[in-house]
Amino acid sequence: MRIILLVASLICAGLVQAEEGKGDYIYSEKVVKRFKITEVSPYKDYYLPSMRYQMLLSKFNDSDNTFCAIGYQLEDGFREAAVFWDKGKKIIRWQPEGVDFSDYSAKVSTLSHAYSPSIQYESVIPRKDITMADQVSYAKEDVDAMRADCEHNGEIITIKAFATPKACEEYNLQDFECIEPLLTP
Repeated sequence: MRIILLVASLICAGLVQAEEGKGDYIYSEKVVKRFKITEVSPYKDYYLPSMRYQMLLSKFNDSDNTFCAIGYQLEDGFREAAVFWDKGKKIIRWQPEGVDFSDYSAKVSTLSHAYSPSIQYESVIPRKDITMADQVSYAKEDVDAMRADCEHNGEIITIKAFATPKACEEYNLQDFECIEPLLTP
């Protein structure tokens, strides 16, 4: 019983900290600067092929896709982009800094890697409903505020529809022949 009470008090303490504003949005740190991913390296160099690759993986490349993207620098110096993708129903936390982009697959797949955690919109739930079982969830209140910030201070990026490259129909989506056409619009 004591363990249950301890866990419950830790959960409540964590939620209270989030509400007290120790961090911003879904972060445990404060946001000290925003940036446009189309203007800052390495983001500006790889957002287009990375978004095209996400569209291809989800088989949404047959129509235009719209993304809302905003870059954040946190008080500890860490930077990442938050990408809202309505058609894919995902929030993607994109962290391309420190990635070795000499590898062709890294040029397009950074939005899909483990160091770029994404979450489905269905995992965004009201703070009051978050439980220990919801380890991969964001509080709706934090996401709604971050989405509003993206729409106000970020960028709306539309990626035009494109045909599935022939190599992607026949081979693994990580083969160079499939990825290479995504590197140029």
